[in-house]
Amino acid sequence: MIEDIQRPSLKRALEERWARAATGHPLHILAQPKEGRHPTKHVRTHQLAALLPRGAFLEIAPGVAVCSPELAFIQMAETLSFGGLIALGYELCGCYPLDTDQPSTLVRSPLTTPDRIASFANRAARIKGVQRARVAARFVRAKSASVKETEMAALLLTPARWGGMGLPPALTNEPVALSKSATRIGRSQRAVCDLLWPQFHVAVEYDGLASHTQRHQQAHDSRRRDALTADGLDVIMVTSSQIDSISEFIEIANAIARKAGRRIPDRPPSFHRRHLQLRHELRVFHHTQFSPPRP
Repeated sequence: MIEDIQRPSLKRALEERWARAATGHPLHILAQPKEGRHPTKHVRTHQLAALLPRGAFLEIAPGVAVCSPELAFIQMAETLSFGGLIALGYELCGCYPLDTDQPSTLVRSPLTTPDRIASFANRAARIKGVQRARVAARFVRAKSASVKETEMAALLLTPARWGGMGLPPALTNEPVALSKSATRIGRSQRAVCDLLWPQFHVAVEYDGLASHTQRHQQAHDSRRRDALTADGLDVIMVTSSQIDSISEFIEIANAIARKAGRRIPDRPPSFHRRHLQLRHELRVFHHTQFSPPRP
């Protein structure tokens, strides 16, 4: 059936996955009940008794379908930590680079959106993990462009109850139309902000390692920041080392909260434990899924 798949990249991916099944990584499939079916060391069959909403599967060849991103999110809710589930949501809804080793990196289109995940989870019933998935989906943001951007956004925007800084919801990688004067500065009619609170005129930009290694990119980023500032946005730069430093990151979050007119909360000792746990869960997921870590 794999040979019937028309899309070369998908066919190649499934062929690679089938080859891995012979090396101690069995292929897990959903199948209709059938008398006499027995699992093998290469294939594990599963059955779902619950009725699934429309859009649960995507047909890739006659008689062959894969789980939709929304169903996969719910299925992983029982396996992943809560922070790992949030990170998975950011990945499914993001546009991560396909190859960070190339000088001109391609990005992929998002596989789904937070709204679609939430809608599917609300329509799904009696599936293990669906309640946990419904909660985690509320904290996922669309269009994250890298693993580090996901960590920054998840740590800033996830409610304090779950270990985040609890900042107001923000737009991610949102294009902003520039004024004529700002267009002359930025040499473009629009600029994209990593995190944007338009109601507070505040933007946060992740200053990745790549910007320090490519002079042209560094100049482009500088012009973009100057253009946003010229249009009245307060731009806060955050580096990788600042994200990794808990004390520095908390200070940055407090600065954003003040600019948004929010009172800095008194954080109990239990918050630091939850914050460390969220950091750990995000890092474990990314370390497992992306090696080496992407900027």
